[in-house]
Amino acid sequence: MKPQCAVGRLCLNAVIWLTAVLWLLPILVALWVAIHPAAEQGSFTLFAPLTLQNFIDAWHAAPFARYFLNTILLVLMIVVCQLVLATMAAYALVRFRLKYSGVLFALILLQLMISPDVLILNNYKTIGAL
Repeated sequence: MKPQCAVGRLCLNAVIWLTAVLWLLPILVALWVAIHPAAEQGSFTLFAPLTLQNFIDAWHAAPFARYFLNTILLVLMIVVCQLVLATMAAYALVRFRLKYSGVLFALILLQLMISPDVLILNNYKTIGAL
């Protein structure tokens, strides 16, 4: 193994670890704030008292059980509808000889490649118009 290769690999590993720590830093700060009382959240002292009261307060601040149920129902309905519609579309594309089936398949793939974030502004405009 060449010496410059070992130095390059060491530098690359250092950059990777530094990037990982920087990426993890906001998560660690959020965890720190979550498990410490409000008076101790900004001090970052090592032996600050720990508490789970923040989780209890957050749980009582909103009806999270209802939110979870709503989310589960919404996701189940979307998955069932998508499964039925996608299965029917796939069956039609494979079994029937359509004139523009290649173009139709390309349009379906193109729609899958568009990020939902691109469409969010139009969704807000539609909701605002309603």
